[in-house]
Amino acid sequence: MMSKSTLLVTCLLGLFFVSICPDASAQFGPFWALSGNNNTGCNVTPCANFVGTTDLNSFEIHVNGDRVYRIEPGIIDSRFFTILGSPNIIGGSRSNAVTPGITGATIAGGGQLLNGTNRVTGDYGTVGGGESNTASNDSTVGGGESNTASGTSGSTVSGGESNTASSDYSTVSGGDFNTASSNYSTVSGGSGNTASGFASIVAGGFGNTASGEKATIAGGGRANDKDITSGNRVTDGFGTVGGGGNNQAGNGDGDTTNAPYATVAGGGNNTASGTAATVAGGRGNTASGVKATIAGGGMTDESNSATGNRVTDDFGTVGGGGNNQAGNGDGDTTNTTYATVAGGGNNTASGAAATVSGGISNTARSDYSTVSGGASNTANRLASVSGGFSNTPGLPWAEAFPTPPAATDLP
Repeated sequence: MMSKSTLLVTCLLGLFFVSICPDASAQFGPFWALSGNNNTGCNVTPCANFVGTTDLNSFEIHVNGDRVYRIEPGIIDSRFFTILGSPNIIGGSRSNAVTPGITGATIAGGGQLLNGTNRVTGDYGTVGGGESNTASNDSTVGGGESNTASGTSGSTVSGGESNTASSDYSTVSGGDFNTASSNYSTVSGGSGNTASGFASIVAGGFGNTASGEKATIAGGGRANDKDITSGNRVTDGFGTVGGGGNNQAGNGDGDTTNAPYATVAGGGNNTASGTAATVAGGRGNTASGVKATIAGGGMTDESNSATGNRVTDDFGTVGGGGNNQAGNGDGDTTNTTYATVAGGGNNTASGAAATVSGGISNTARSDYSTVSGGASNTANRLASVSGGFSNTPGLPWAEAFPTPPAATDLP
C-alpha cells in the first residue's frame, strides 16, 4: 500500500492513475483533479475555490510545454500606491504581448513566434487573432495580418492585410493597404484606398482618396494601375465620386473648403472642380463653374485631353457630344453664366445665356445668341441661326457697341 506522501505526489503530478485521487481527496482535503471536479461551491462570483494566483503574479496555461494563455494583473502604477485595473488576457503565440503598465487588454489568439507578434499597446485594446497586428487605446483589430488600429480611442480594423485606422473612431473593414486617417473616417475595403478627410468614406476600389470633409468615393480606381495619381479623388468637402477611374470632385488646390459639393458620378478622367458642379459620366470632361453640369460625352481625340467637354462658367451646361464648351474660358467663371451646349461636336456657347443645340463647330458668341444646329455657324449679338452651314448673323458686341449697351439700345 502506498504511503500518504507517495499517493499525494502521484495525484498532484498526474503521473499515475487519476482514479485513485478521490481516495487522496478524502484523506487530504479537496483539490483540482485531472478528471474534473464536482461540488466546487462556485455559484456566486467570486468563487471561494479557484485556479490562479493570490498575489500580483501572472497565471499561464501551457500546451506541449509552450505558453498558450496568459492572464496578467492590470496594474496602474501611481506615485504613491498601486491600483489594480482590469486584467490583461493574452492568448495564442507566446510571442504575443501587452505593453507593461496598461490594463484591460485582450489578445484572443493568433500570432507567430518569429516576426508575427500580436500586440496591444494601450488600455482596453483588443486583437482578435491573425498575426503582426497592433491595437492601441480602446481600439480593435479583429484579425488578418499586419493591421494597425492606432487611434487614441475607438479605431477599428476588422481584418485584411496592412490596413491602418490611425485616428479616433476611424474604421477599415478589410482589403489591403487601406488607410483611414481622420476622425470618423472609413474605408470599407478594396486596396490602396485612403479616407483622410473628417468623416470621409471610401467604399472600395483601388487607389482612391477621399480627403475632403465628409467626402465619399463609392468605388472604381486607378485608370492606370501603375500610376498612383490616377485613382479617384475627392479633394473638397461633401464631394462625391461614384466610380470610374481618375475622376476628381473638387479643385485640388489644397483648401478643402472652397469647392464643396462637387460630384462625378463615373466615367474616366472627369473633373468637377466648381462648387456643386457635376459631371455625370463620359471621359475627359471638366465642369469648373459653380453649379456647372456635364451630362456625358467626352474627348474627340483620346490622345488630347483638351478635347473633352468643358463648362468654364457658372451655371453652364453641356449635355454630351465631344469637345464642346459652355462659357468663354477666360478664367472668370462669372461673366458668361448660364451658357448651354446640348450636344454635337466642337461647339461653343461663349456668351451669357447663349445656346448651341447641336451640330458641328457652331458658336453662339454673344449673350443670348442661339445656334440650333448645322455646321460652322456663328451667332452674334442676340442673333439666332436655325441651321445650315457657315451662317454669321448679327455683329459681335465689340463692333456694334463700343461700350456695353443699355436695355433701350437693343434692337
